[in-house]
Formats: sequence, structure tokens, C-alpha cells
Amino acid sequence: MGRPRKYNKGLPPRVYRHRAGYRWIAPNGTAHPLGRDLHEALLKWASLAAPKADGVRTMEDVFDRYIATELGKLAPRTREDYLDALVRLRRVFGTMEPSDIKPMHVYRYLEARRAKVRANREVATLSAALNTAIKLGLIERNPCREVRRNPERPRDRLPTDAEIAVALSHGPEWLRLYARLKLLIGARQGDMLTLTLDDVREDGLYIEQGKTGKRQLFALTVTLREVIDALKQLRRVPGERALVVARDGIALSGNTFRGAWQRMMKKAVDAGVERFTEHDLRAKVASDNRETATEILGHDDPKTTRRHYVRGVANVQPGRGVLPIGENITHGTTENDA
Repeated sequence: MGRPRKYNKGLPPRVYRHRAGYRWIAPNGTAHPLGRDLHEALLKWASLAAPKADGVRTMEDVFDRYIATELGKLAPRTREDYLDALVRLRRVFGTMEPSDIKPMHVYRYLEARRAKVRANREVATLSAALNTAIKLGLIERNPCREVRRNPERPRDRLPTDAEIAVALSHGPEWLRLYARLKLLIGARQGDMLTLTLDDVREDGLYIEQGKTGKRQLFALTVTLREVIDALKQLRRVPGERALVVARDGIALSGNTFRGAWQRMMKKAVDAGVERFTEHDLRAKVASDNRETATEILGHDDPKTTRRHYVRGVANVQPGRGVLPIGENITHGTTENDA
């Protein structure tokens, strides 16, 4: 057994930071570059070194096996979220055997994490990995299913037009155009980043949602066409097909996008704007277009739209009164009778 790690404890065995990226050192000493992006590096590592089914013993092995066999089936954004969660889960559960994990361990994990909602997502990832252990015959029951997650309240932050304008003034041009496009079509971040020039058709902008598979065709209004044309002007790399590209003209990874967003928001907060997320822009679309929000966001159930995305104060017309002015509502008599 190798020496315990002092740094980067969330990384898989024999995976190390190297210069600006990552690499895996095979047992024979051969170094395999894995790239600069952590998520892509983990997926590439899984294809090279994930343990065979009969070699899975610890949760470290289970996580590795899960990456190799199951993670690729998820939508790109969900896959990135799960990989982020696995980095933290390895530190806590990696050396345990699957049969050693009990509901009380999961409860302790939920209680110890300060980020309570994030902890729920990490337990969901742990549960998915333990399902792999069930498939391999290492355990018979998933302890995560016996645990009640932390309570969650629907997010209610609704940035104003002025706040969005101030925030975007601190971001690069491509991010400003990204936000303008988002405010028109309300798509999820993962679907926004995977849009290509081929999705811009003569009859509209085509989107196939990665999470649900739902297909949409947004009519090319004057404003939508204007934003798309502006995005095309940023393209500098021949052969690049992504619609949204960074300053260097190359398609964006999720990590690159989120880094740029956080840098922009830090400057916006310094300028007096209350922090909001990229996902809040999706809620902004729903809240500003209440009658058509479910259709724009591509939900099958309007309840999903109302619960998670429609925010702010609803403008409501009062009902029609049934009593004449001056009547005593409490006793049912008029002022003259009194």
C-alpha cells in the first residue's frame, strides 16, 4: 500500500496534479496526461484504470467503478455535479467498505456539512454509487434510502433588470451575450453550453434538453437573431461549432464558465449588487413570462414551474364585493339601522 496522501485527498489513486493539469502514473511507472479540466481528467482516468468488477473492495473502488460504468449515462451538468461530490465523498468514505456504511454515517455527514442543500446532493451521489455496490453483490440494501435529507426551501432570489445590467457590465462580452440569450430562451446551463451552429436553423433555434430529452424550437425573433449573430462574431477558431465561445474562441467547459461567472459576480457584489446565480436567470425568464413560462422552460407539469421558478410578487386583481359600501360587515346591519 502506498503512503497516505497529504494533499489532493479527493483524487483517485495514482492521480496527481501536474503543472496546470492532471496525470495518472500507471503501476509500471508510465505517466498518462489527463488534461487540465478535473472532470474530463477523472473520466479519462476511469477509462484507463477503473477496477474490474471482481477487484472492487472499498468505497474508493466503488466510486471508481461508478465513474467508469454509470456516470457517462447522466446529462453533462449532472455528471459534473456528481464528480464534484465524489471528490468530497472520497475523503470521508473512501477507505470504508460498502457494508460498513450505515444510515447513522450518512446522518452524521449531513449534520457535519455547513452547506446543507449541497450535502443533500452529495448524499444523492453517494446513493447512486452504492447502487453500483448492490449490482456487484457487495451489499443488499442502500443505507441512503433510510435517511431523511436536510429540509430545503425553494430559492426566491429574483434579480432585477438593473441588477443584471450592473453585474453583466463587469463580465466579458461573451458572458454578456450568453446572459442575453439565456433571458430569451431560459435554457439550463448545460444545454446553453452545448448549443452549436447546427442548432441555428432557418425556422428557429433548436434545443434538445439534456436532462429530459424534450425538444424545442424557438422562433427566430428579431432580438433572438440579433443575439445569435453577435455570438457568431466572437468566433475565431476555424472548425469550432459551439455557439457560445470564450474570449479565445474555443467552446466552454462547465468549469470555465462557472469560474468566469464567479469572477463577474465578485465584482458585481463589490459594486453593491446582491449576489445571484446563473440559475436565477432561468427563474427570471419564468417570472417575467408567467403565462408561457412552462412552455419556455420545457416543463411537462406547470406545478414544477410554479414551485421552483416563478418568483417575486404576483399581481392580483381583487375579487368582486357582495356588500354595499356603508354596511356593517360584522353584524349585518347598515349604519342607519345602528
